Amino acid sequence: MNAAMCEDLDIVKRGIEMITAFDVEPNKLNRAVAKKLMEEKLVSPPEWIIYVKTGPHRERAPQDENFWYMRCAAILRTLYIKGPMGVSLLREKFGGKPGSRSGRMHATKAGGSIIRKALQQLEKAV
Repeated sequence: MNAAMCEDLDIVKRGIEMITAFDVEPNKLNRAVAKKLMEEKLVSPPEWIIYVKTGPHRERAPQDENFWYMRCAAILRTLYIKGPMGVSLLREKFGGKPGSRSGRMHATKAGGSIIRKALQQLEKAV
């Protein structure tokens, strides 16, 4: 993390300790990383992202303009904290329960294509 990111996240450096993802609130870190990804054009949303849902537990496509960058930042943070994970485990993490259907509410996985494309773009950015 560079100094500008630390200022954006309101982090004060404590002596010689290194600041990690564990020291920062997840929402602030994801917003800062998403902003960095957007500014440096390290990833770009696919053209079909405005038409697809994030998984079968959702009713509509994401309304946030920065959804792609936020999802990429969340994936980066998850991989940093939990270690190496594949698409299947990330689908479980970003999945959820359907809220407006009748019957039992079983957890469903998120869509794999979004996660797969994000991982491919992040791998090329490194």
